[in-house]
Amino acid sequence: MVVSAVLFVSYVAVGWFLTITNSPIAPSNYLSMTSDPWFVVTGSTVSTFVLLSTGSRILYRMLTGLDDSRSRFVLILNYVGLGCAAGVLRFLLPPTIDLLLNWI
Repeated sequence: MVVSAVLFVSYVAVGWFLTITNSPIAPSNYLSMTSDPWFVVTGSTVSTFVLLSTGSRILYRMLTGLDDSRSRFVLILNYVGLGCAAGVLRFLLPPTIDLLLNWI
């Protein structure tokens, strides 16, 4: 999970820097959902990991009980993370599936 997140963030940061500085090696299709396979695949991988980890934390908190206000706060933030990851995955999963099916 950490490796995929580091790869995704480094891709976004390096591409952003190359685009801002008008470098000749900057990718022409940077952060395009239709023609940037690196962005689509790593974004889907990271959002899948975030979705699974927040879902498991929500299940753990529900099974162990909500004892104090800290547990309730953690549960609310996990619901926010779950929704954000599901939203990103909703937009990135179809292009990823198309890319992988066309690649095979």
